[in-house]
This record gives sequence, C-alpha cells and structure tokens, in this order.
Amino acid sequence: RPDTKADLTRAQALFVGRRFEDARGAFVALQGATEGDDRELVGLRIAECDFNLKRYAAARDGVQPYLDRASRKAEARFFYLSALRELHDEDRYVSLTASLVSDFPDSSWSEEALNNLGTYYIFQNDDEAAKKAQSELIAKLEALGDEQGRPIGTRVFRPQELYHEVNGVAPDLICYFGNL
Repeated sequence: RPDTKADLTRAQALFVGRRFEDARGAFVALQGATEGDDRELVGLRIAECDFNLKRYAAARDGVQPYLDRASRKAEARFFYLSALRELHDEDRYVSLTASLVSDFPDSSWSEEALNNLGTYYIFQNDDEAAKKAQSELIAKLEALGDEQGRPIGTRVFRPQELYHEVNGVAPDLICYFGNL
C-alpha cells in the first residue's frame, strides 16, 4: 500500500500521544501491510498498547515473539517482565529484571526496569531490596557517558542526603546530569 508509511507515522503519533486504544487499532490495521523492521515495530506496539490498556496477559503473549530474535529485544523483555509483575508472577518478574539489566547494561530499558523494581520493593515493604535496586540505578546514571562514552559527571542524590525536612512527597532521586 502506498500509504503504509503515513499510516505507520499516524499510529506512532497516537501511541506517543498515549491514545492507546486508537493506536492499537491503527497498528492492527497495519499488521499485514508491513515487513521487516516495521512489522516488528507494529507487533511490539500492539503488545505495548495492550499493556497500557491493562490487558496484561495479551501484552505478555504479544511480546513473546520478540524476546529472543528482535532488534528491540530489550524493549520486548521490559514489557514482558512488566506484564508478569502485573499478573502477580513476582519471582519471574524479579529474576527477569536482573537478567535484563545484566544483558543490556547500557539500555534505557534496564534503567527503567531498575526504577520499577525499586518501586515494586517499596510496595512490598522490602526496604533493603529497594535500596539495593536504587543503588544500582544510581550507579548506572552516574556512569552515563557522552557520544564517545566518556563519563559526563552526572551526580545522583537521595533527597534525604540533601534535605533534613521535606514538604510533600520527595522524589526518589535527584539527578544533576553533567553535574550542572
């Protein structure tokens, strides 16, 4: 179809705009019209729409084809383990989060997974595990580099390290990227 690229751009815009029901419909309509990387993107976005629409079993099943052989493996694995968390498969969620962080240490998906794991532990009232996950995330953020991989001097603090008193709810972390 000559309009496939335009339709894909529209579907992506709906997805980025968080209009997941509309985006899902647009991606489903593109399933048979795309190939290669675009086909992978379409399949993955359908599963991600399902996740954001709280259809966790469909999301888990939808990302499965992309877990091992896709160019977006880290993204697929992130949504797979996130769906497992929402389906209350906590043991697999925790172990697969560790695997994602280990296999894709430089990926923003592993940073997000660590952040979510820390939050998960907070809700589980496991302060030690939450602190460990947060420390891993801090190390990853402080190691961020420039285009040549040189550290940019990012500093990360826990709010209690900077402030004795907090009004309202404190953020999990305070980051100064490039120590700005």
